[in-house]
Amino acid sequence: MKGVALRDNNPVPSMTEKDLSRFWAKVCLGDGDACWEWSAYVMPVGYGQFGIGYKVYLAHRVSWTIANGPIPERLFICHRCDNRRCVRPSHLFHGTQLDNMADMTAKGRADHTKNVRGVDQPRAKLNEAQIAEIWRLYKDEGLGQRRIARRLGVTAPNIH
Repeated sequence: MKGVALRDNNPVPSMTEKDLSRFWAKVCLGDGDACWEWSAYVMPVGYGQFGIGYKVYLAHRVSWTIANGPIPERLFICHRCDNRRCVRPSHLFHGTQLDNMADMTAKGRADHTKNVRGVDQPRAKLNEAQIAEIWRLYKDEGLGQRRIARRLGVTAPNIH
């Protein structure tokens, strides 16, 4: 992803009145305790971005800084509401990466399929029998990845 990395740990600089006005103009305030959603540019992964000077910052980090002051070094700003577009300060908290992961797991949002390999991976192209055949073709017949792939009707990267 170009521009801002998700681990945007750069401290948010002090903002002018013009910056503050621009920021809040891009926030849709929810009723009651509802989320305050970012209405300007949102990255493909769902986080809002806001430019200050010539740099771009994650909108929820800017909101936290406006409400609470500087973010402690090496800490993340996490969402209690799990809404990446939310910039409501009361929905945000700071914590380590470990805190953020524990929060995700406690809320049942941990997608463990991302770490699954082989036939257990939901998008697996090969089954156990095909994998055994790949090893047989490689060891016994000395075939390379491309030739094995052609035989099994998949691509060479699948064989790799």
